[in-house]
Amino acid sequence: MYDNYYYRIPHQAERIIGHVAKVFNRSIIEGVREKANPGIWKDNLDQEYPPAKKVKPTEHYKAVPWEKLPDFMRALIEKIDEAPAAITALAIYTGNRPGVCRVAQWEDFDFDLKVWTIKEGSKANKSKRMWYIPLTDRTIALLKSQPTYKDGKGKGLVFKTVNGLEVPDAYLGSSIQEDLGFEGTTHGFRSALREWCQANAAIEEVAELTLQHTQNDRTRAAYARNQLFLKRKRLLTEYHEFLHTGKLDTNKLEEWRRSDG
Repeated sequence: MYDNYYYRIPHQAERIIGHVAKVFNRSIIEGVREKANPGIWKDNLDQEYPPAKKVKPTEHYKAVPWEKLPDFMRALIEKIDEAPAAITALAIYTGNRPGVCRVAQWEDFDFDLKVWTIKEGSKANKSKRMWYIPLTDRTIALLKSQPTYKDGKGKGLVFKTVNGLEVPDAYLGSSIQEDLGFEGTTHGFRSALREWCQANAAIEEVAELTLQHTQNDRTRAAYARNQLFLKRKRLLTEYHEFLHTGKLDTNKLEEWRRSDG
């Protein structure tokens, strides 16, 4: 089974192998099974199959060009009453991963302090750090417009299907290409934000922390201090202005922009 699947889509196969391992481990813990997972990767399948990167290089997520984001947002707003579109908007507004937005919980939002706390180890949080995500007025308005805010009084999942279930990840990609007519993926909006930051001379640490990246000493130091929260909030506020008008308020750029920009 692995031969056909692994050599065709190796990166997806790797993820499935990881999920299968969790199922086997849980069954052993619960006494349903005694023998170890026969399909474990380390010191087993990795002896028979080459690393996924050697089979097929990693392909970056296709992104809507940042210059076209205002056009995209106009199309997205027309669908904003649908959960996949609202999740996509939250991901764009916050620079967050769509998977994190999809399973967002009301308990993690504080509208008084205008902050979204993503706890360490929470579902879909890949960074393994606690993050404080600035909430702009546009983001808060989006969240408060959700049916679950009115019906559930701000408890449980922010986004649900019409049946009250968690929105499947597969819904998000289809809403862009099939419904909106733009070529790209929800994951690609983080790349679009990064390119917008580069085009507008954003301070490197501010841009990286907005995307929850702490891969060098400077960003790690900035994270340890205060996560550059206020500068990230100003950057996102101006980004939202661009998303909806195609313009920037040049009087406010100095808070997050390089002096040579």
